[in-house]
Amino acid sequence: MNAAARRHPLPDSPPVVFEDGLGQRTRHADTAGGPAVEVLRLRASFGTVPSFEFALRERAGRLAGFRHPSFIRVRGVERSVGDDPVLSVISDAVSGLRLSTILGGAQTRRVPLDIYAALCLIRQLVTGVAMLHEGARDVAHGALAPERLIVTPQSRLLIAEPVLGAAVEQLRLPCERYWRELRVAVPPGQARARLDARTDALQLGVVALALVLGRPLRDDEFPLRLDELVSSVWAVSPRGGFEPLPHGLRGWLARALQLDPHHPFASPVEASAELAAVLGESELVSSPASLEAFLARYRAGDTLAPVVVSGSPRHESAALEPSSSGSVPVSMAAARPAAVIPPPMLMLTPVGARDHRVSLGNWRRLAAGVVVLALAGAGVTLAGRLLGWVGATVRTAGTLELRTTPATVDAFIDGERRGSTPLVVPLDPGMHTVELRGAGKPRRIQLTINPGMKVSQYVDMTVSRASNARRVAPQR
Repeated sequence: MNAAARRHPLPDSPPVVFEDGLGQRTRHADTAGGPAVEVLRLRASFGTVPSFEFALRERAGRLAGFRHPSFIRVRGVERSVGDDPVLSVISDAVSGLRLSTILGGAQTRRVPLDIYAALCLIRQLVTGVAMLHEGARDVAHGALAPERLIVTPQSRLLIAEPVLGAAVEQLRLPCERYWRELRVAVPPGQARARLDARTDALQLGVVALALVLGRPLRDDEFPLRLDELVSSVWAVSPRGGFEPLPHGLRGWLARALQLDPHHPFASPVEASAELAAVLGESELVSSPASLEAFLARYRAGDTLAPVVVSGSPRHESAALEPSSSGSVPVSMAAARPAAVIPPPMLMLTPVGARDHRVSLGNWRRLAAGVVVLALAGAGVTLAGRLLGWVGATVRTAGTLELRTTPATVDAFIDGERRGSTPLVVPLDPGMHTVELRGAGKPRRIQLTINPGMKVSQYVDMTVSRASNARRVAPQR
């Protein structure tokens, strides 16, 4: 057992600060007065897999001397004692938010992640993982995902738990189960998944695509819909509108995600060099200032106290036994991440509002006014019910204009048929899915409508899906 790990005993009932398919994270203060640590308690079933613990300890030993500012230091691995022993990975605790929390919260709060902020995070991630492969030969992270990435208050991206890849590979799960249950993306079509340099390049592409989209990838989007997402994705400008994604960046995503069978990235080192060339040739700049501005909008009205999303401890429903094929069935109930609960909405004080002291007489007059307003409101509500418009929500809608070649293509928005093109329809603010059904294969597009904004969408249905034939022109 690592001596550093032995100095951090685990309490009986520690609060869980984050949970995903790999296990639960808890935070502990160092009793010796040193820095706090974060403990990942891996699922108990993993310890029953032959060679899992050996691979985990071997990888932790190989990376014991690796130091890079993009990686959170792993202090050691330990196994608890008792009737139900559990393997734990002990790392330095850092301040910040999990990237999975940010992506989920950005969609919930309708705070778009613009392309400049996204590229700032992508560049930090790709550069850091490339340094891991250059500094430790034949070592891959193997579990890169938004759940294992942390964005600090200083807008730095930190990579957590780099010792897991070799051990997770020993589970020998099918591709879809690695993704659905552990959020580990592996190249499809392999008889046995290898979490190596090629897999790290793929996982970089998955995280980068989620950042460009500004949301987490869904279960059904990997790996079957990656081609569709890459061919249809558009960049979000800092003002909230849309702008074309540079061809170079679209091609980089295709190579990282191994959609280009002739020129996939073989390693993060190759992906890093190509990304530097793409960003150097394009007008887009991975701007730390843009990332800071996004984080400020994201935290607006928030008290950024927790490091990660809090969750309740979960227990596995049953012990997992290795199957005859060598793979380990993973419990769905235990593998699902803890639900992300957005913070409550806060009442904002108008700019220029002042704190006035109210006398007793003023309070009486104020109370009388409240009563009058309540009675008036009740009368308005009653009248509204009689007129049939009570319950209508006043919202500033946006507008979507659809044009296609050829025309008279059926348009479905969020699963509901809204007519044939050319078409102009009002839409509530937020993300919408547009499906066009005409001659040939249907086309699906995802759009974000901002309040009061008009989006004009043109789709040429006569060309191949991979071509960039659509133009978006937000109008105010």
